[in-house]
Amino acid sequence: MDSKETQVTLNISFLLRFLLFSFLLFLLFLAIAPYYIQAKLLLIKPLVALFTTGRAPYVHALPAYRGISLSFVFYFSLVFASLNRNSFPFFWKEKYWVVLIHVIGIYLFEVLSAVFEILATGFFSYYFTTVLLSVGSLFIAILLWLFLFPSVQNYIPSSKS
Repeated sequence: MDSKETQVTLNISFLLRFLLFSFLLFLLFLAIAPYYIQAKLLLIKPLVALFTTGRAPYVHALPAYRGISLSFVFYFSLVFASLNRNSFPFFWKEKYWVVLIHVIGIYLFEVLSAVFEILATGFFSYYFTTVLLSVGSLFIAILLWLFLFPSVQNYIPSSKS
């Protein structure tokens, strides 16, 4: 369970902080998108070559907007909006390693999704890839945020009577 210092309250203040951090982090990722693309391609190219027989398909540089990781923007917006002035120092002292593991997990999810997108063919693969790269990237961010702040689960209606 969350400690008292990191209890999350979902209210209008949370929503405003979330929107502000989303905007700021979107601008930040817009600036670093080309570098993030290069970091992703460092793993994508060898993985694609590993799973293909013969000649691997050419993986061209992605357009800059593909480097804007909505997963990271969404995840860090949720995390920063969940913290306040008093909980921030405690949180980073206690849970920084969990955030680091989540960052690595999101990065690997995006890399593996891109590899699947390149290698997949067929009707089902097209739709699965679309869901994986759109809804899946935001779902993974929400899921990791819920693991980071278990007190948020108090806001989720349950079927328990």
